[in-house]
Amino acid sequence: MKIKAFFLFITFFINLNISFSQTGIVTYKTGRTKINKTSRPEMARKITEEINRISQVLYYNNKMSFFKKEKNIPIYPFEAKAANILTKSHQKWYQFNNSNKTAAHNIEILNKKYIVDKSYKMKGWELNSEVQIIDGYTCFKATRKQFIPRANKDRILIAWYTPDIPVPYGPVGNGGLPGLILKLEISNGLIYLVDKIILNPKKMKKIPSIKKGKKINIREMVILMRDARKVTPD
Repeated sequence: MKIKAFFLFITFFINLNISFSQTGIVTYKTGRTKINKTSRPEMARKITEEINRISQVLYYNNKMSFFKKEKNIPIYPFEAKAANILTKSHQKWYQFNNSNKTAAHNIEILNKKYIVDKSYKMKGWELNSEVQIIDGYTCFKATRKQFIPRANKDRILIAWYTPDIPVPYGPVGNGGLPGLILKLEISNGLIYLVDKIILNPKKMKKIPSIKKGKKINIREMVILMRDARKVTPD
C-alpha cells in the first residue's frame, strides 16, 4: 500500500506541475568525491581538478532535451581531455520524451556518422520514497545498476529527481524518471549536481536536431572503433 500511495503521490505532482515546465535551461556542476589508488597520483589530482571545473547545460522542451559541456579554458590540457571522457562530457547528448524514452549521441568513425543508441540510461531504475531537498526542490531517490565490462562489475547510479519539474531528462543521457534529475551520484565517485534552473525562459536557445546517421548500439560502436584502430595508411 505504501508503494502504491507513493506512485499516486508522484502522479499527482506530475499532473499539478505539467504546465510549468514546458521549456527549461538547467546548469550542472561536476565533482569527484573519491580517487582510486594509482601509480600516478599527481595526474589523478589534476584530472580531478579539471573534473571539478566542468559545467554542463541541459536545454529541454516537452519533446526532447540537449545536453552539452560549456566551454572553459583548462588548466591542464592533457588531463582535461581525460576529465571530459570520464564525465562523458566529450559527447553531446539527446533525450527524447517519446513512448520508449530514448537517449543517444552522435559519433564519427572513419568519416562516417552514426547515432549511438544508449536508451538503457533511461530505463531500469528502482524507485523508492527517500527524499532529499535540492535547490529548494523536493527530490526522490532512484537507483540503477550498470554493468561495466572492463571492470567486470556493476556500477551503481543514484539519481535524485523532482516531480516538481515533470520531464524525464538528466545529465549525460540519464533519465526516464517521473521528473528532472537534479543530482546524479555514480559509485566511481562522480557527481552531477544542479547549479542553476531557469524554467520557461523568455529567450530559449533552439535545441539542435541529432545529426543523421546509421543507428548502432554500444556493442556495434565498440567493434567499429576497434576495427578503425587497425586501419593504417598504406
